[in-house]
Amino acid sequence: MPVPLWLAPKLALYLAMGDQGISNSELARRLGLHERVIRRMLDPEHATKAGKIQAALAALGKQMTVEVRDAP
Repeated sequence: MPVPLWLAPKLALYLAMGDQGISNSELARRLGLHERVIRRMLDPEHATKAGKIQAALAALGKQMTVEVRDAP
């Protein structure tokens, strides 16, 4: 099932954190942020700038890309 474009980066961050066993607090420490900022990044109701999510993913060894394809 497709995930909305605005939600996909948050979901990717959540899944990467889970795969690596990284807590909100640990990610916040790595990024030099308060833990509540990480909670907001993961909150589907909170608008988060793409740059912040990209930085969080990079701290987990991930890279965010967008792909556009021709429709079938």
